[in-house]
Amino acid sequence: MDADPLGDSAATPPVDTFRELERDCAREERWEDLALLLVERAGSNRDATAGARHLVRAAQVFETKLGDADRAFVALLAALKELPSSDEVARELARLATVHDRWQELLADARFSSARWPPSPCAPICWSP
Repeated sequence: MDADPLGDSAATPPVDTFRELERDCAREERWEDLALLLVERAGSNRDATAGARHLVRAAQVFETKLGDADRAFVALLAALKELPSSDEVARELARLATVHDRWQELLADARFSSARWPPSPCAPICWSP
């Protein structure tokens, strides 16, 4: 019997299992399940870039498939905190804030977050509507 050095193999399915579940959810148009699966993947990923990518994809599903701008916005904020230097995430967050009139919330979050996270190249996007 192989020992799992991290002790979490039962809690985190292998990447192939996630990919298969993603395909199944998309094929069956189970958008809520797909978005939540992507959020789960982001949370279980130790790589910040991959985690942010999953959160951006979840935000796209929330916004375009479920019509839920609130959860899309929250997912993008989480992605930016995961990877504050990502221009892609900052652009997507700025777009969503503009389309859904969420700049005040974005600015409030950016001011609060700036005390906790290091400055990033995308900060000017977050600070000027």
